[in-house]
Amino acid sequence: MEDYIFKRVTEESYPDLLALHQAAYGKRETPGYYKHKMNTGYLGPSHLAYIAYAKKDGTPVAFYGVYPYQVQYKGQVYLVAQSGDTMTHPAHSGRGLFTELAKVTYKLAKENGIQFVFGFPNHKSFPVLTKKLGWGYKENMNSYAIKVFTLPLAAVAKKSYILRVMYASYLKVMISFFKSSTKLIPNSVITDKLGGVYRTPAFVKYKQFYDNYFIDLNGKAAWVKVDGDMIVGDMELMSDREMLHAMSKLKQIAFWLGCIRIIWQVGKDTPLDHLLKGKAELGEGIYVCHLDLQSSLPLDDIKYVYADYDTF
Repeated sequence: MEDYIFKRVTEESYPDLLALHQAAYGKRETPGYYKHKMNTGYLGPSHLAYIAYAKKDGTPVAFYGVYPYQVQYKGQVYLVAQSGDTMTHPAHSGRGLFTELAKVTYKLAKENGIQFVFGFPNHKSFPVLTKKLGWGYKENMNSYAIKVFTLPLAAVAKKSYILRVMYASYLKVMISFFKSSTKLIPNSVITDKLGGVYRTPAFVKYKQFYDNYFIDLNGKAAWVKVDGDMIVGDMELMSDREMLHAMSKLKQIAFWLGCIRIIWQVGKDTPLDHLLKGKAELGEGIYVCHLDLQSSLPLDDIKYVYADYDTF
C-alpha cells in the first residue's frame, strides 16, 4: 500500500467520488448522490468512508463506505451500519485496495459506536467479505416475483437519459393516482423474536432521495420503487384474503406503469415471507451477511426486506 494514501471522506471529497464513479463505471452519477447518501447526521455519525489516492498524482483510485442505520431487537434500538458503495479505478484493480479500505472503515465505524455492519454482497464481493474480512454468511433472502403482461416501459426507459427523463414525468403523474396517505410503514420483519431495521420519519425522508412511494392497496399500504421492474420494499401485514386483493391491485398499478415484473426480497421465515408463499414465484434472493464489531447480538435473528437495501 506504499503507493497510496487513505483519507476519510469529507464534504470536500464529493467531486473526487464523482470522478472515481465515472472512471469505475463509465457513467456519471447525479451531483447530489454522494452528498445525500453521506448525510446520515440525523443518527449521529456520518461520512464513515475512506478514499484511496495514488501518491504519484493524487488521483482518487478506490472508495469504500458504510452507512449508519438503526436496528430494533426485542424493544431495544441499536446503531448499526450497512456496507455500501465500493469503487476501484480499473487501472488499480487487483491490488487489495478494497480490503485495506474496509479495515480502516470498520475501525472508524466501531469508534463511532456502530455495533455491527450488515450487507447484501454480490457474487464478486461475497468471497472477499467472508474469506478475507471475517464476515459471517447468514442466508439468502427469498425472492418472489409476479409477471405482468404490459408494455415494458420501465425497462426500456433505463436505456437512455432522454427516455429516463420522459418516463420519470410519466411515472410521477401515474403514481399520483395510487398514492397512499401513509407516511411510514413499520418494518414487517420485526416481531417478539426477530429484529429488523428501525424506521422513523427521518429515516423515510433520507430514503426518499431514491424516488420510492407509498401506494394504497385497498386500504393497506406498500412501499415501492420503480427500477425497470416494480420493487416492493415492504408492505403492511394483512390476511391471506387481503393479500390476494392487494396483489391484484399491484398488478393493475404495474400494468399502467409499464413494469413487466413485481419483485420482493424478503428475509426467510418472516411474516411477509409466510404471506407471500404460494402467491408468487419463489426464487433465491440476495446474500445476507454480517460483521459484528461490538454488539454480541444474535445476528441470525436480524432479518431484512428490500426496503433496507441502501439504494431502495
